[in-house]
Amino acid sequence: MNKVMITGATGFIGSHIARTFCENQVKVGCLVRKSSSLVNIEGLPIELRIGDIRDTEDLNGAFTGYDWVIHNAARVSDWGDYDEFYQTNVIGTINVLKVCVQAGIKNILITGSNSVYGEEDNPTVKDETSPYNSHYHYFGDRIFPCKLNYYRDTKALAKKEALDCAVTQVLNLTILEPVF
Repeated sequence: MNKVMITGATGFIGSHIARTFCENQVKVGCLVRKSSSLVNIEGLPIELRIGDIRDTEDLNGAFTGYDWVIHNAARVSDWGDYDEFYQTNVIGTINVLKVCVQAGIKNILITGSNSVYGEEDNPTVKDETSPYNSHYHYFGDRIFPCKLNYYRDTKALAKKEALDCAVTQVLNLTILEPVF
């Protein structure tokens, strides 16, 4: 891995990813939105490229010159509109993968979420072969939907889309699903 482009590098996890690669002398590019605070990546020897994963026109040429893409950008929140989560987590992931294919980048790592398997008490160990169970049902779900489900459900959809794309486009895709 000589050159890596990172989406979501201004966030908590993304900034640590960027810092680790910089410390290991890997050339790092960071795709950031115009409105992003750069405080978490301040002082790092990185190349900034401006773009929004929700807009494919913003991504044209953004990954050119890179061997790998680490797609870490996501809408993560306890609150918000479903469409905001869907546009960032699902459409954004699809857009990143499309641009990787156009740029000839086959090596992609995506930050997923273990929440796609469900977060209920379960004595069974879950792994990537476990069934998806992202939507947490609770007594008031129909009246007052839990906004946390927006994150979990869209991350599950994004993972399904990414896996399908990896098969059809013959991509070397890795999905890491950190736990909290």
